[in-house]
Amino acid sequence: AILSVGMAVDANILIFERMKDELRSGRTLLSAINLGFNRAWPAIRDSNVSTLITCGILFWFADTLGATSMNLASFAYRYRHRPMFPFEPDAAYAPIGAA
Repeated sequence: AILSVGMAVDANILIFERMKDELRSGRTLLSAINLGFNRAWPAIRDSNVSTLITCGILFWFADTLGATSMNLASFAYRYRHRPMFPFEPDAAYAPIGAA
C-alpha cells in the first residue's frame, strides 16, 4: 500500500512539473494540461513496469530462496546445535512422531 501511494505521488509530481514547463513556454492552460499528461506518461509507464519486474524478481527470490533458507536452518539446528544439548527433551515437548 505504501508503494502504491508513493508511485501515485511520483506520477502526480511528474505531471505537474511537465505542466509547469508547458505553461512557462507560453502554452494555454488546457494545452499545458494535455501536453503535461502526454509527456509524463512514458516516465510513469516505465516506472510502473520496472516496479512490476522488481516485484516479480523479489517474489521469485522469496519463493525459491525462502524455502532453501528454512531447510538450511533446519539442517543447521539438527546437526550443529543438537549435539550441544545431549539430554532428551521431555515427552510433552518431543516433536510429533518422535518415539
